Amino acid sequence: MAQAQGSQGQIVFQQESTFKTDPGSPDVKKLHFISEGLKLSRNLITTPIIRGNRNPAASLRGNIDVAGAIKTHLQAYQFPSFLKAVIGGSRTHVAWVATTAKVINDLVVPTAENGYYYKCTVAGTTSATQPTWPTVIGNTVVDGGVTWRCEGTKAATAYVKELYIASSLPSLLIEKGFIDITQYFKYNGCKINKFSFSATPEGYQEIDFNIIGAKETVGSSPFDATAADGGYKPFDGLSIASILEGGSAIANVTAVDGISFENDVDNSVYVIGGAGERSALPEGVVKVSGTLKAMFENLTLYNKAINNTESALKLVYRLGTGDGSAGNEALEFNIPELKFAPNAPVIGGPKGVFVELPFEAYYDNDAFATAMQVTVKNTETTI
Repeated sequence: MAQAQGSQGQIVFQQESTFKTDPGSPDVKKLHFISEGLKLSRNLITTPIIRGNRNPAASLRGNIDVAGAIKTHLQAYQFPSFLKAVIGGSRTHVAWVATTAKVINDLVVPTAENGYYYKCTVAGTTSATQPTWPTVIGNTVVDGGVTWRCEGTKAATAYVKELYIASSLPSLLIEKGFIDITQYFKYNGCKINKFSFSATPEGYQEIDFNIIGAKETVGSSPFDATAADGGYKPFDGLSIASILEGGSAIANVTAVDGISFENDVDNSVYVIGGAGERSALPEGVVKVSGTLKAMFENLTLYNKAINNTESALKLVYRLGTGDGSAGNEALEFNIPELKFAPNAPVIGGPKGVFVELPFEAYYDNDAFATAMQVTVKNTETTI
C-alpha cells in the first residue's frame, strides 16, 4: 500500500452559512500552502477510582479540540478570501447608480470606467446625474449629498475589495486532502484566530494562520471535487512598492516584523449534550501589532514613540502596475491609527545601527473605522 506524500496534499475552504454545518452548495477554493498542522485531538481523563488492586480502570474521553496552523505566502488569488475570514468584513466596488443612498467607505466606479475607483467620504444620496470624476488620487467630487474621493487605479477587468474589522467572524469549512490515497479530513466550524507575517526586502512573504475548529469528519471522497483555483501568484519582498508612515513614504525601513492580527477567539465553549464538540467560538477584541525596523538616521521615529504621537502605516504590494488586471495584482495593508512604544537604538558592534519600534494599532476616529484595512485588487469577482 502506498504512503501518502505531502506533495500530493491539498487544502480547500468555503465559508459556512451556519456554524459547524456544511454549506448547501459546495463551492470551495483551493489554498496553496507550505505546511499545515490542523487536526483533532482528544484528551483521555484518568480516573482516580480505587478498586482493591493496582490495575488502572479505563479512562474517559475528554472534549474534542480541533486546532492547528497553516503556513503559506502572501498571494494574489484565493488567499484574500482566507484573509477575509480573519478580519471579518468586506466590500467590493459597484458601478455608480443615480439617486442611491451611500454610506461612508462605499466603493464605486463610473458607468464608463476611466481607470480609477472612488470611495464615499460623506454619506448621502447620489445625484440624478453622474458627476465629472476626478482622475487625481486624493481629489474629491460632490455628487448630490455624497462626496467621493479618487482612491486609486483600477483596470476595467479588475475588482477592488476592501477587508475591514466586522462585528463577528465567518466560520469556515476547511478540508485537507491526501489525494494520492483518496483520504479527506473535513473540519467544520473553523475560525481563524490569528495571522502573522513579516515584510522583508526580499524573498517570499510567509504568513501563518492559527485556526480553531469544532469537529472533524474523515472520508474517502472530497466535499467538493471541483475546487476553484486561480493559480499561484505570490507577492515577494521586491513587490513591496511603498511603505508609508504617518502618510508619507519612508525609504529607510528594513523590515516590518511580526505584523499580527489577533481575534482573541474563546475556545472554551462546550455545552452539556454537545458530544464533546465546541458549540460556539465567540470573538474578543482585536489586537493589531508589529515592530517597525529602520536605519537609525535621526530622532523622527523615536520622538513619535517618546511623545506618544499618533501615526499610521501602509504597506503596498504590487505586481506590475498594480491596477488589478491579470499580472498586475495588488495587496495593501493599511493601519490608519497606531502608536509606537519607545525602544532606544543600541550599539551592538561597529556596523550600522537600527531602531526597532514596537507598535499597536487602535480605532479612535479615523474615517476607515477599522484598526486594519486590507485592499485587494485582482480579477476575482468576489471574495
